[in-house]
Amino acid sequence: MADDTRQRILDAAFAEFSANGKAGARMQAIAERAQINQAMLNYYFNSKDELYAAVLQRSVEECCHELEPGELKDEQSVQKTWLDHMERDLRFWAEHREVLHLIIHDLLVGGEGMKMAIRQWLESPQSREISEQVSSGRVFREQDARQLVLHFLSLTVLNFLLVPVVNDIWPRREDEPDWLEARIESVKDLIQHGLFVK
Repeated sequence: MADDTRQRILDAAFAEFSANGKAGARMQAIAERAQINQAMLNYYFNSKDELYAAVLQRSVEECCHELEPGELKDEQSVQKTWLDHMERDLRFWAEHREVLHLIIHDLLVGGEGMKMAIRQWLESPQSREISEQVSSGRVFREQDARQLVLHFLSLTVLNFLLVPVVNDIWPRREDEPDWLEARIESVKDLIQHGLFVK
């Protein structure tokens, strides 16, 4: 029962924060969405800051698909795993625009919540393994993790910020193939020929 209530609160808070940002979200509105009273909300989360941090952490965990260590054997399988990972990311962002809204709200006020959530994720074994791959120079041409993060974010997360603008300027034709599938293939091709060590 307690886990169910906590989950309802997190779901309600996610909806409220992604719609209104942290500053515009109201604890009373979150309690109403979760169908509980304010006292119950305060029992689970002492403050809006604590609740916001929990929502962001959950969102980062959802969108940081973890690479299974067993997948990372040799350079060729690592490259295939990365291409598959990018495809999963693109599909995730296409299906979860509300997570993107939450991130945008956070970034507009300095991104403190996202920084905290990502720092926690960077402590994971998967993250350390990825850092080793980057610095080894055997998988990626670029060995600066900051540059790679910016490359990958611009190809996935930021991609969906610009889609409405691009589609308005260059409307899609009726006979055009499915946009998401075409985008996935284009991104994979760019990574394969631009970022991977040949």
